[in-house]
Amino acid sequence: MKKTTAVAGLLATTLLGTVPCLNTANASSADQTIEPRTLKVKSHVMDLSIIPAAPPKTQLPADWWQNAVFYQVFVRSFSDSNGDGHGDIQGLIDKLDYIEALGVRGIWLMPMTLSHFHTNGYAVVDHRKLETDYGEMKDFQRLLEEAHKRDIGIIVDYVMNHAGVSNPLFRAVTYGRNQEYKNWFVWRPDNPGWTRWDGRQVWHGIRSGEHYYGVFWSLLPDFNLKNPDVLEYHYSSMRYWLNMGVDGFRFDAVKQFVENGASAQEDQPETLAILKDVQALVKSYDNTYMVCEAPGQSTLYSGDEACGSAFSFRFGNDLIRSVKHGRAAGSLAENYWHRTERPYTNIATLLANHDPFAGKRLMEQFSDDEARYKLAATLLLTHPGQPFVYYGEEIGMRHVRNESNKDFALRGPMSWQANKQNGGFTEGRPYRGLATNVMTHNVAMQEADPNSLLNTYRELIKLRNNNPALQNTAPLTVLTESGDKVAMYLRQSATQTLLVVVNLDDDETSISLADATKRAKSTGDWHPIYTSAEALNTGEALSANSEITLPPLSATVLELKPN
Repeated sequence: MKKTTAVAGLLATTLLGTVPCLNTANASSADQTIEPRTLKVKSHVMDLSIIPAAPPKTQLPADWWQNAVFYQVFVRSFSDSNGDGHGDIQGLIDKLDYIEALGVRGIWLMPMTLSHFHTNGYAVVDHRKLETDYGEMKDFQRLLEEAHKRDIGIIVDYVMNHAGVSNPLFRAVTYGRNQEYKNWFVWRPDNPGWTRWDGRQVWHGIRSGEHYYGVFWSLLPDFNLKNPDVLEYHYSSMRYWLNMGVDGFRFDAVKQFVENGASAQEDQPETLAILKDVQALVKSYDNTYMVCEAPGQSTLYSGDEACGSAFSFRFGNDLIRSVKHGRAAGSLAENYWHRTERPYTNIATLLANHDPFAGKRLMEQFSDDEARYKLAATLLLTHPGQPFVYYGEEIGMRHVRNESNKDFALRGPMSWQANKQNGGFTEGRPYRGLATNVMTHNVAMQEADPNSLLNTYRELIKLRNNNPALQNTAPLTVLTESGDKVAMYLRQSATQTLLVVVNLDDDETSISLADATKRAKSTGDWHPIYTSAEALNTGEALSANSEITLPPLSATVLELKPN
């Protein structure tokens, strides 16, 4: 289904005429009008106008995101449509059928706005302009339309914490000596000597002797989010994209939004208040979703008093650790969601992503052991939470060849074909090296292999989509203790009871279904509906007290049906 967009008139009004004035994060209308506001530095004209809310009518399924599996895409590395060696929006449109066939119902686009390096996108130059080599705004609007026709929602990365040094707002102060925007960033007359979590300095000097705050890098100056003008600029920029039909945001680096001293650079009360306002703004648009990156603090930021949803990096790490060691550990041996006291949809889950702190590409973490790789995917996609799959994860892509930059190594061109020159990513020369295993792990080869990683991901996502007990309203009952070589858990909805059984061990093992039947508080026979083990046939009835034998490194999902 299609999500309508009516942004052309809004853009023209924003840039050429008067617009209603809004001064709060969740305001939707006002009688006062203001003239458009712009900032020009050299040839760059930056729109700073206050943008009113103009919510488009959504035709995506209601609460589409609640049971969606999301697919994380780095546009520059996904598919190149014009041969310039850089991925672009049209290339992504061309691959929407592939994404739809994977079974995902949401796409997270890593930063696509104009950026300083034109590589990773997090050094934002303009929050309201598309990266130049990604295409034109009409291409992005068509992407939204084509995705919505397929019932796929799109959320985009929004970088609120910092800018790139080429951002006109920062350049106006440092090079143009325009003091009007100085308070948009954080300045001190000298270096107070603060350091961050790894001991690095966070204050950076300029020729005048003054210092600005940049917690991540000297090239990423932090915005002063205590300044109401800065907040309104960001709120208006969010409305810009939401008005266009974007279905929500992923917010980067939220822990660092506000700093109150050398020992108070993260998780400040003002940060939570800002995010609560942001959540109100996003939710004022119908059928939208937002999620935050807050490593180590997913419980704090996933609450309604902050983001409403946050990634749990610990959960994925626990799954990987359990599979690698062959024994249940951490979150796999406890009810993680009972401990967090958050609804399942408030926790976003993943095995890996674009950041080195989240881990290497999975094929490297599992040392090319595809059997264990598949078990990790099974655990992720049969547990509660909002699962995210990183592009290339579904085919076992490894890191970029001969790339020393850890960020770049994780964000290489997608391996579409066994082609050592371009990997099917482009008809030209790829802007970055290809994955080291492009000749053995690519889409073309795996589509033809029913036992491939790609088809395993497709089957597991289909299983999740088609079974209400695997979706996010269905409770979880853990039947596993720490150190067990078999992970077992019940998923139960109002209409369905499922048992997930995963043999983490290198040896065959047998288990009884009696305890699971008792804990299910129901009667009937168990029927395998998914299995990676030839010893179990889907549809075969197993009595409530049966003992089943699982081959090494195998998984099965059984449904309890009344006799």
